[in-house]
Amino acid sequence: MENRRKFRLADVILSVICVVFVAEAAAPVASIGNSQYFWWLFMIAAFLLPYGLIASELGTAFPGDGGLYDWIQTAYPGTRWGARASWYYWINFPLWMASLAVVCPELLEVIFGGRIGPVWSLVIQLAFIWIVTWIAAYPVCDSILILNLSAAIKILLALTVLALLSLSGCAQEKEENTKQSDPQAREAILQCCETIFGSTEETGAYHIRVTDERDGGRVDEYDCPRGVNKWGEAFSLTDGISEEETFAAATEKDWEACQNGLAAEFSYGDKTISVVPRSGDRSPAEGENWHYEFPCGDTLRLTDGTETVYVKNDSGWLAERLSACMQEAAEAKIYDLQVDSAEMDDEAVANEFCAQFAANLNAAPCWYYRKPDDAAVQELSSRVFDAYYGEEDPNFCFEFGAMLRFDEPESSRRYGWEAGSGMNEPTGEGEYGDYYRWVVGADACKNEEGDWYIEGTWTGGGGVRLPYIGRSWDSGQQTVTASQLAECWFLSAGESHEWRLPNMIYARPSAELREALASLAPEQAAELEKGLREVWDDPLHADMFPGGYDAKLSAD
Repeated sequence: MENRRKFRLADVILSVICVVFVAEAAAPVASIGNSQYFWWLFMIAAFLLPYGLIASELGTAFPGDGGLYDWIQTAYPGTRWGARASWYYWINFPLWMASLAVVCPELLEVIFGGRIGPVWSLVIQLAFIWIVTWIAAYPVCDSILILNLSAAIKILLALTVLALLSLSGCAQEKEENTKQSDPQAREAILQCCETIFGSTEETGAYHIRVTDERDGGRVDEYDCPRGVNKWGEAFSLTDGISEEETFAAATEKDWEACQNGLAAEFSYGDKTISVVPRSGDRSPAEGENWHYEFPCGDTLRLTDGTETVYVKNDSGWLAERLSACMQEAAEAKIYDLQVDSAEMDDEAVANEFCAQFAANLNAAPCWYYRKPDDAAVQELSSRVFDAYYGEEDPNFCFEFGAMLRFDEPESSRRYGWEAGSGMNEPTGEGEYGDYYRWVVGADACKNEEGDWYIEGTWTGGGGVRLPYIGRSWDSGQQTVTASQLAECWFLSAGESHEWRLPNMIYARPSAELREALASLAPEQAAELEKGLREVWDDPLHADMFPGGYDAKLSAD
């Protein structure tokens, strides 16, 4: 017993390091970042060193073989408290060892690459447990060489990794500071983009072809106007490429490394620019950026007839912008709705628009960032809330939308619908109890062929376009006459008829109103008077229309 090796202070400290500094600590350490080095020093000074001193002092004063059990038994005679403390100290080790055994095959996969099958994973896990058990069967002082060597290797590896990361970071920073755009690669990109997307003064249409191998090789194609953005404003893609964007020559190998099953081609004439666009769910990141399930590839392929050139854009800006163009094209097709006005009234037209919209959503490609798992429409008897029925420029406003189901409610696909008016939560009742209700206002107008189309959608209030006045509450009100307003009133329904136009008529001089009434047929004059009285004589609006209809009509 006297010849047995003593358990020194250094041995205790190294043993604690060996126990604490393990593989499963990699994830929390990585999340902490560089501040971990301060906390390692702090914990060494505040915990590991005092812990080692206490254990060393106790081991020297009470040199028994029982360790913790012996010390507690000496302090508290009997076996009860020593046994309890030993049990509580030991009970976590089976679970801890089992978790380390599970991590071991995964760690080997990361280090050496490849994939370890379930059978070999089980073999490695069992071998790990039995090796640990064999080592643990010996007294700690007999195994101290293994513990000290393991701790030294761990410290050496940590310092080596730290040094390599520091050198790599410095090299990367230096490279970023000195990186310059390849003039030839940049010029190739600019020429290709200008040819395909056009300048602000060019017309025509460029073509988008998207192939999704993850969806059975589905192909979607779109024709988009050159020289304008989705709002019809003059636009040039090359104007958005700043001088800070760097481009460099790339290879076919770089292109292949970017592939994720989704590819998009933008072409005009014999020029084509191909990109691996972003797709899938997205999650918020720092700032205004987003992390996508399938991010953009940083390499683009330029084709001019038979010649192919590869260009790398490290920031990924151009790939992101092309992805946005692709999404905008898909959305434009979803909202490309048209109804034959000769067959239906306004309410039927409104319901048909919603039905087409739901069908287009269901037919949209999987890569469309707002695609629901299902879209449906509930036919309503009353969707139209404002309308003008004049022969020239008939139009109406209605509640446009659909019922949307998301099998994963927390998916970013749902969040894309929350902007603006948002969505009503599922009610849990009826056929569409698990569907979200999305509704906005929409303007329906007639095209040159006489068919209805949706001119635009909006939230926050709106109204029909009226002759002499327009769509705004303020436009035309300074010059429009009471007779012109009365003409619009007879050809309108909904909010304009019941509120908007009576307000405008009240703002006209009383003499002008009397003259307008006198010019109407008696039946029309009586109808207009009734409509105005319903608004002006309402006690709820007494502060807006003092004295009501009679006071207004008799005023000087």
